[in-house]
Amino acid sequence: MFGSSSTKKPEARPAISGGNGRSRVPSIISADTTLKGEVRSTGELHLDGTVEGDVHADRLVIGETAVIKGNVSADTVRVCGKLDGNISGREVVLTATARMTGDILHEVLTLEPGARFAGAVRHNEGGKPALAAPRNAEPALAAPKPSTALA
Repeated sequence: MFGSSSTKKPEARPAISGGNGRSRVPSIISADTTLKGEVRSTGELHLDGTVEGDVHADRLVIGETAVIKGNVSADTVRVCGKLDGNISGREVVLTATARMTGDILHEVLTLEPGARFAGAVRHNEGGKPALAAPRNAEPALAAPKPSTALA
């Protein structure tokens, strides 16, 4: 009855590994923390504090209380706080509470109503150059030359 292998269900184990050896528990930098220098994570990183330096992660969430002064790069980036720097990411979301100054290089970009953004946006399709000119692009039309004839 109690030890029968035929009716025993598999043990429920906490999901702490993604199968590739990486933790699925996010790293958190709380609102009362200030870091100076480069921050790197091979998993998910939640920033709620202040970071002065570049941030690199697989998945990055910049919380509402976060202030980041530096460039960020991640596969997915969600900005809810303040960022003064550039973003490079496959999927980028600026939420309604986001305040960002800098450029965004992305494949998928979502700007929620209320997000404040000052910078340039460049689409990057799977590693192709973001602003490559089409091969058969027509040259820009030249402005007409002013008339020099006098009557």
